[in-house]
Amino acid sequence: MKLKVMNCRNCNAPLHLEGEKLVCAFCGGTFDIEKDESDVEYEKTVNAEAYIVQSLTETTTRMQEYYRKQEEEKLRKEERKLQEEKERALARRKKTILGWIKTLIIIAVIGLGITILADYLRKSSEERRTGQKTVQAEKAAAATSFRVTGSELASDEEAKEQIYEMICDFEEEEYRDPVFESEEDNWKYEGDPEIVRSVLITTDKDNLLFTIVKVTLSTDDGREKELFHCLTFSDLKVDRKGNVELTSTRVESREASDYDAFWRAGFDPELLYEEVIDSESMSEGVNGFPLRFYDCI
Repeated sequence: MKLKVMNCRNCNAPLHLEGEKLVCAFCGGTFDIEKDESDVEYEKTVNAEAYIVQSLTETTTRMQEYYRKQEEEKLRKEERKLQEEKERALARRKKTILGWIKTLIIIAVIGLGITILADYLRKSSEERRTGQKTVQAEKAAAATSFRVTGSELASDEEAKEQIYEMICDFEEEEYRDPVFESEEDNWKYEGDPEIVRSVLITTDKDNLLFTIVKVTLSTDDGREKELFHCLTFSDLKVDRKGNVELTSTRVESREASDYDAFWRAGFDPELLYEEVIDSESMSEGVNGFPLRFYDCI
């Protein structure tokens, strides 16, 4: 360790030591003590324990600071990871919620569309029904004849007379053939036909009048044979005044199981009613219209 003489840098006066500072007695300036390498090594050797403690303290401090920073970095990474997990979970929830919202919107739109369509179809159906009713009303207003009812037919004496005349004409035409006169017994049709029973079967569209008629054939020696026909009258109508019209009425004959081709008739009126008239009542209707029955005449 070298001995140094230090003078004031300001006035070059001698310096004296006060504590750890050099002080100029002349100008009052203060200066730090300058040490060279040998001074430092000497101080480290003299104060080795203090330097070791200081070095350990500094090393410990540096290590603590290092681990503290490592721990802080680890905590920051974990916090970032947790934050990222939260953000991903939040994104998934948002996506799920958006999916449900889209689904609900689609369902709502479909429901609204179905409601609008149903309402449109209902209105269209109502308009069609209204149009059909209007057309039917117009047709009814323009019509000159209508479906006849049982009470109207039963109370119209003129119509009943016309129907009876048609029955007579049918039977006379049926038994005008001389085949019965060529037989040994020589059966002949004489007298007037007798109406046994009449039933009007009516629907919302058409009418059918079923009439069971008895005719009598006789021989010259006084023997008689009773034969039965079931005649049907179709297209019976009534005009606006309630009068029955028979101008377009057709007459046809119906047969039962006891029908005899030679006699051109059957022999049992009850069988005719059961197999012809009553079987008609067992049907579901004519062209989808329900049947209504009226005994008349």
